[in-house]
Amino acid sequence: MKNSSINKITVILTRIIEISHIVAAILMAAAGICAAFAPGFTKYFIDIDSLAKEKVIEIYGFEAVLNIGPEGINFSVFAIFAVGAVIIMLIMAMIFHNLYIIMKKTECHAYFSEDTIKRLRQTGILSMAIPAVGLIMSVFIRLIAGVEYAELSVNMDGVFMGLVVLCLTRFFIHGYELEKDMEGLL
Repeated sequence: MKNSSINKITVILTRIIEISHIVAAILMAAAGICAAFAPGFTKYFIDIDSLAKEKVIEIYGFEAVLNIGPEGINFSVFAIFAVGAVIIMLIMAMIFHNLYIIMKKTECHAYFSEDTIKRLRQTGILSMAIPAVGLIMSVFIRLIAGVEYAELSVNMDGVFMGLVVLCLTRFFIHGYELEKDMEGLL
């Protein structure tokens, strides 16, 4: 398989993943609105009729516990979780949008450009923002609904991945500067 074939497949996949995160964010926003204003419709988004006493919901390391008791579910927990999930999914959509643009530019062999460097830096920062959003939303759930509804743990994968991308950005900056120097010599 040629390098250009892999690039084309990657361009298509990043676009599909970006769009799927946007659609998921829209659906989660609808679920959160239902949980806040019409809890009866929440059953279309999450299985609340099961016999379990609690249900753990999670997205990219951000998790909350829906305790199912005699009074039902605390829908404020689900509504707050939905806000955090929407933010996280939109951040992921932005990450894949940046990757899509970077891959489109590499089709034209524009590897070391200011735009690529800017998008790589944004991708690193956005990757590190995901665990931060999860932590902040977990604190909100704990403050509003109680300690038993939110697990205060941070999945550090996003932080580590963001640091790796930011380190790689330094190499792209160096490549960009070398490329600029070479153009000045010609």
